[in-house]
Amino acid sequence: MSGPNHAVDALGALSWGWSGILRCYARPRGRRSVRGAHPAYSPGSSPEREAAEDHHPVVAFLGEEVVGTASLWITDGLGQMHVPDGPWRKAEAGIGYMIDPAHAGRGYATEIASALLSLAFDDLGVHRVTAGCFADNVASWRVMEKLGMRREQHGVRDSWHAERGWIDGFTYAMLAEEWRARQAR
Repeated sequence: MSGPNHAVDALGALSWGWSGILRCYARPRGRRSVRGAHPAYSPGSSPEREAAEDHHPVVAFLGEEVVGTASLWITDGLGQMHVPDGPWRKAEAGIGYMIDPAHAGRGYATEIASALLSLAFDDLGVHRVTAGCFADNVASWRVMEKLGMRREQHGVRDSWHAERGWIDGFTYAMLAEEWRARQAR
């Protein structure tokens, strides 16, 4: 599966397009406000700015209708803290996505998650990406498996659900070399 084409549009927003059907917008680095960015996503002080630079909210549109939202965030990997700028700094990303139920089952989650993986590995150069879901959210974990992510954890009652309380969750992951190998196919 090849990733979507992406470019910076006239608004300065990072955008992706799939045959003109689905468009996604994410706030690029250095911008304070862009169509589709989360309202709380306006950095102020230096720590806030650094945190904002490591968070990439996305809004996906079909025509003018929002079909889903997503996010990519950058974190440090595990590492030896006495190495000030070790390769573990900003080496991992997490992704999450939600699709409007009216648009579920049409492949949009797969397209959005693929775009986030491309952003993480191809543009930001991270080493590893993780994603999680409720264990009974079959559609979500199928998206992750379709993209080549592997299930690394089955957490017993590790996820809070507003209506059902503590339920099981899954964690999936992919390494940069696994992403590159899939793209080369």
